[in-house]
Amino acid sequence: MWGPAGVGKTAIAQSCAKEATTRGVLGATFFFSRDNGVVAPAYFFTTIAYQLALQLDDYKAILGVKIQRNPAVLTKGLDAQFQELIISPFLELEGRNLCVQPRTVFIDGLDECGDDSAQAEMVELVASSIAEYGGRIPLLWAFFSRPEPHIEQTFSKYSASPFFWLIKLPISHSDDPDIRLFFRASLKLPDESSYDPSSRTGPWPSEEDLSTLVQMVAGLFIYAAVIVKYIMDPSALSPQRQLRDVLSLYLDQMLVTQVSEQDSPLAGLDAFYRMIMNRVPEKFLSIVQQILLVQTKWKLPTYTHIARDHVSPPVRLLANLFGLSIQEFENCFSKLRSVLTFEEHMLSPNGREKDGWPGSLMIVFYHASFLEFLHDPRRSGKYWIQDQRHWSSLAIKGLHLLKDIYAMNGLPQDKKIRKLRKLLPVCFSETAIPDEHFQFRDELCFDFLYTYTPVWCEFSGYVDEIIEELHRTDYAMLARLGESSGYDEPTSWQRFPENVRLADPHWKISHRRPPGERLFGHNRGWLNSPTDIESGLDYITSAFKILTEEAGCIDGLDQPSNVNQSPLQGPNDLVRSKVTDYFTSYVQDALEVAREINFEDLDAFDLLEYYCHEWQQYHYHYHANLGGARVPETIRRAALLPWEKNFLSVLQGTDNWLTNAALVRLKQLRDRDLLSQNASDVLLKFFESTIELQSTHGPSSSSYYATHIKSAVCQATVEYYTTEQSCMFLSDSTPLSNFKHIATRLSKEEYLHPGQFQSDMMQLCTDTLLKGHGEEVCKEFTVHLTAGNDKDLSWVLRATAWSVATTNQLLDIFKLDTKKMAFDTFLSADGDRVLSLQDSGTFERNLVDILWHNLELVEMTLETDGAKYHVPDDYAHKFRDGAEEVLEQIFNEYPQWRGEGNLWSHCARKAKEIRRLGWEVGSRCLYESDYETDLEECSWKELMLELQCEDHFQELF
Repeated sequence: MWGPAGVGKTAIAQSCAKEATTRGVLGATFFFSRDNGVVAPAYFFTTIAYQLALQLDDYKAILGVKIQRNPAVLTKGLDAQFQELIISPFLELEGRNLCVQPRTVFIDGLDECGDDSAQAEMVELVASSIAEYGGRIPLLWAFFSRPEPHIEQTFSKYSASPFFWLIKLPISHSDDPDIRLFFRASLKLPDESSYDPSSRTGPWPSEEDLSTLVQMVAGLFIYAAVIVKYIMDPSALSPQRQLRDVLSLYLDQMLVTQVSEQDSPLAGLDAFYRMIMNRVPEKFLSIVQQILLVQTKWKLPTYTHIARDHVSPPVRLLANLFGLSIQEFENCFSKLRSVLTFEEHMLSPNGREKDGWPGSLMIVFYHASFLEFLHDPRRSGKYWIQDQRHWSSLAIKGLHLLKDIYAMNGLPQDKKIRKLRKLLPVCFSETAIPDEHFQFRDELCFDFLYTYTPVWCEFSGYVDEIIEELHRTDYAMLARLGESSGYDEPTSWQRFPENVRLADPHWKISHRRPPGERLFGHNRGWLNSPTDIESGLDYITSAFKILTEEAGCIDGLDQPSNVNQSPLQGPNDLVRSKVTDYFTSYVQDALEVAREINFEDLDAFDLLEYYCHEWQQYHYHYHANLGGARVPETIRRAALLPWEKNFLSVLQGTDNWLTNAALVRLKQLRDRDLLSQNASDVLLKFFESTIELQSTHGPSSSSYYATHIKSAVCQATVEYYTTEQSCMFLSDSTPLSNFKHIATRLSKEEYLHPGQFQSDMMQLCTDTLLKGHGEEVCKEFTVHLTAGNDKDLSWVLRATAWSVATTNQLLDIFKLDTKKMAFDTFLSADGDRVLSLQDSGTFERNLVDILWHNLELVEMTLETDGAKYHVPDDYAHKFRDGAEEVLEQIFNEYPQWRGEGNLWSHCARKAKEIRRLGWEVGSRCLYESDYETDLEECSWKELMLELQCEDHFQELF
């Protein structure tokens, strides 16, 4: 069914679907809507298949098997989805002689789906399947769409088929009776009375008013729907007054323009839309127009919290841009509720999970014709939203807000949050955790302001006021917020006028860096190289292959003159010498480029990024030439040491520039400054480079620079976290709460993960904070252990895990308490008689149960590998060994209680086997429905009973 906008296609589709449901022949429905964000073609056939499965049990069974065997089909292209999810199951049903009653599938708004190619592809897939299979696929497809040329062309190829027919739905007065009925049913007074109390002369609306309304809409159903929403607007003074306004508008229009029935009905709809816009107060009009303009240009390329497929941004972004509270924002649109509404913003287009953040609403339009009206200057006149002044205003607001938030860099976290809450009308409450505040800020800055402000600048045409504002904007700020590495201007701001970019000194510096072709080492490695280096590179590559083969296989290497050397010693020395010469030459070339761009002029931010970039290229070059073979350690050192001696030392300088730059970046990240989204990656690369350089020195020596950097970072970390106690965002200021808070924050610092960086910092911070509080911590641990309070016990263990001295103290308490519990349970008052346990084997098993229970109290609060709560890897093992030590002490003191064998060791060994095999063995056993394993001919059930850990086993799966 084809028809122009607003003629009633969707209403007919809904009515047909309802009738098909009543008759039991509905297969599925899919209503595309650009205004509501339902535009992605990827969900089309999967949704149809899901709805068909709800109707047809046999189809559902086949479909379930297909998806279980190949879950990837749900993410494949439209063609594969259609064949696997729709066609194939019905053909399989036919092969089983299972009859399926024909079902109808309704698709509305095809012209609003994705892009033109996706629309044509869906039609082509359905139409070609009908041409090929006919009635073998028991589905009737009903498409409702505007008559777009590409859709008409695709359908026309199958127009001769007996399975195809077309219904055109033109704008016609033949629908006037239905429109009249619609008005009569929809226009009712709030008290449900059909009489107008003010007139007391007859029903409301009168038959004459209904005739005028029908004549006014001229067969256009959308026009009738908008009029009803306008008249029945609950925020208006009364429906009667609203109706009088509508009728007056029509009569005035007839007098002024002499519109006849033959004129386009859009003229009447446009006049009505102008009347609606005219009701917006003048002081709000430009704000409303600019917000509506943002709506039309909303397309999120990347996202953190916002769902990509939404075509409408959350209200919080728009409200904060214009400095409005949610209530003020809604007030601005109070006169437009007949054409739009507010709905809950969801995290995904399927609408199953709410956003949950402040201002989680979005604007939804009742019909696309309203935005089409606003985008056409001939139709909307002064209400046209794409006026240049609106783009300019948006750009200036975006730049101002971005600069205001960026200016908070350098403040501690608590002051940042207070300023954010003062600046942004829509934000989290004071009780929210810091992470929520900063995630909220990052969404506003990165997903909205940084992405769209340059677009607004460009659409403004760079008028004088925009140019002046850009000259007052720090380009370094824009460069540092970009996702690039800082060597070229961020791509989203790339189209700035050249006079704007060149006016900023940061832009000049950032563009005195090596050209792109030379960055990846494909060309620069050969520059200024000695002649024998170039010819020697092939020799080096072939030599590595030979050096890693069996001893004596040295064909292809020039034999050294000294025959007394070992077969590999001579070639190794020669290769090492050539590698050193080659990479020394590479580093010298890199230094020349660094001096060309005056790296001394770079600030800490740019210097660190420049160094990391150069290291990445050097590292790439190193692996490209040496990474294909198992390179001997001496060769690896020969390749990496030139970097440390000749490049790192120069950029570090006598004032430790790189170390200081890393410390500045580290503090910025910890203070949650507004930085580029790859800021932490740069710091991680820097730390990784120092770790790798440290490894080149071997166990007997160390890298001065790596040691210095690590020491400085550790010291800065201790100072940051131990002096922060006075301004922490905590309601509880006890030492343990501080320990837990710091351990949690350090565990999230992913840029500290390489090597021993994080472990050393955690240990230093914990030892410093525990100073003077050891006795307090031990007392609290004893209380929680005795009471079996696993929650508070977990708090103590995780907060103090990185302190070796405190861990040893807690371990001693654990062993003493465990031993005491065992004796208290099994010994009488005289201390040497077993209570009702005559059999030593039974006693041993019960004693193991007690110790195992006490150990579980500790282990249940920790991940065994330390990954979840970021404790040392062997932390839980220490307590397990402690429990085993207690058991041995008791049996040594009372050997008569020991049964045959060592039950504890047996249990511990089995537990380790379970943890080691874990998913690999367990999954295989469950899949094959066979509990037998290779673990000493022992079944899983028997093993669970023997270990007394069935709950843990079930949790494993």
